[in-house]
Amino acid sequence: SEMRRRETRDSFCEMINYAKSERINLMLLAGDIFESDYVSRETAEMLKEAFASIPECRIVIAPGNHDPYNDTSVYKKVKFPENVYIFTSEDVKSFDFPEINCTVYGYAFTSAYMETSPVCGITPIDPTRVNILLAHADLTSPIARKCPMTPKDIERAGFDYTALGHIHNTDGVHETANGKYYAYSGCFE
Repeated sequence: SEMRRRETRDSFCEMINYAKSERINLMLLAGDIFESDYVSRETAEMLKEAFASIPECRIVIAPGNHDPYNDTSVYKKVKFPENVYIFTSEDVKSFDFPEINCTVYGYAFTSAYMETSPVCGITPIDPTRVNILLAHADLTSPIARKCPMTPKDIERAGFDYTALGHIHNTDGVHETANGKYYAYSGCFE
């Protein structure tokens, strides 16, 4: 288990190093970064230090079903650096980054389940900006218990890009009929 934990942390650190070397200015993490029930203080400190090592990168997190935002959450207990933005509610909220002409919308799981999608009926406020939806959601079944969403929901919402988490594999970037894009990022490894 220690070897597996090290491999996972190494993959995470490679991502941080890539962001640093490529001068990435926006990182989207769509949840399930860790298992809340098993996250150690050491892991929390590692995340905090890694994020602090790339202060020019805005890091936006949408907590998922394995790392929900609640009273016992690492997200609530740890003081993350100023470049880290965390969604804390099941309601869609946004973080605005005018210096890169971008607004990131998203929400947080606050428990292991979210039976409905909070994005139905939500549209980006300013169509002159790059509007991104950061969503931990399940596109595999309309009756999923972990935020069911469909490609049609994504198309109707009209975000320029929907960054998805939950499914730990990626099958590439998809385009909707109205020219918007969405993809699952997969896992760090």
